[in-house]
Amino acid sequence: MLGAADIVFRCEANVLAIGTNVTHQVVLIGMYLNDPTAILVAINPSLITYVELYPSNSVMMYDCSLLSGMHMSKFVEIAEWSDQPSVKVAVTVDAPVVLNLVMERLME
Repeated sequence: MLGAADIVFRCEANVLAIGTNVTHQVVLIGMYLNDPTAILVAINPSLITYVELYPSNSVMMYDCSLLSGMHMSKFVEIAEWSDQPSVKVAVTVDAPVVLNLVMERLME
């Protein structure tokens, strides 16, 4: 049985995965700006760099207290012979720009 994350990553939509390894690059007073970073990237994708990969196995969502809500999949480079839909996976974010945009909004 496929999980929701498996379905999303294989649906052939234009998917951009932004993990906490990227959103944790944006910090304000000791707090990670996960949601603001994801929203700003959705509005302006040029704020990140990403690689285009495809999931090579099923995407698992963990349901335990320690890993609650976490996703894990092995992503591999796209090969010409692959019939898998690709997924954009964020690897870096322009943290100073994102932080500045958030601060501008907060100061308005």
